[in-house]
Amino acid sequence: METILVVGASRGIGLVIAQHLVASGFRVIGTVRSESAGASLQAAGITPLVLDVTDHAEVAALREHLDHLDGLVYNAGLSVAGPVELLDIDRAQAEVNVNYVGAAAVTKALLPMLRASRGHIVYVTSVNGTAPVNLYASYSASKFALEGFAEALAMELEDTGVKVSVIEPGICNTDMLPQDIAVLEAKKEQAPDYLVPQLEDTINAIKVLKPNDPQVVAHAVAKVLQHSRPRFRVVAPRVPYAVMTVGHRLLPLAGYRKLVALSTPKRKG
Repeated sequence: METILVVGASRGIGLVIAQHLVASGFRVIGTVRSESAGASLQAAGITPLVLDVTDHAEVAALREHLDHLDGLVYNAGLSVAGPVELLDIDRAQAEVNVNYVGAAAVTKALLPMLRASRGHIVYVTSVNGTAPVNLYASYSASKFALEGFAEALAMELEDTGVKVSVIEPGICNTDMLPQDIAVLEAKKEQAPDYLVPQLEDTINAIKVLKPNDPQVVAHAVAKVLQHSRPRFRVVAPRVPYAVMTVGHRLLPLAGYRKLVALSTPKRKG
């Protein structure tokens, strides 16, 4: 039975991924921020491991808690929503520390084990890691960093047998959505006039768009882990988000902006 470490497994997409991998026949270790958060994982057949990805000493000691490792799924993440003019720089720094630096640190610590097993590294990034949208500049930047890191790492590991994949979720039905709405509503009260329509359109879009089931992401993760020659990049779900990622690659910025605008539901009245 292959052993997979899911980093950021206490709730949301990470928990669904961990549960799905257990159901798919993997032995799963899931990281949590506190001992109390681990009880629900144990009930689901997941071995909890306390880890703060921003604590360099804890990350460096990771290998001491693992006897073998076939795969790493890095899902830990923060979302800092809002326009750049109102950006909380401390929160943006924390976001980068979790979304990118934490991923780099965990990868560095576990690479010797993954090379020994010729294992697989999977990063859960975001559609916004290749196709940014307004009001999520900081979040997009952190995910762009992780995408670039993953591409370069895949080239470094090409001759080692270690596989690297990125899974790019669209909007998923997790507790992040109501949190983002609350943040954007608060930002609207402070925003200069040019930002108010953007904030209102984005809040409306989050409310009316049907979010995806996190199982879509979990299925994509399991599929690449089970494949001997997995794809490097998987958009989950492919429709409609692949339109954004392809559009961003092929269109000039003005054309891409129009594509994003057309994809955003407008307020009535």
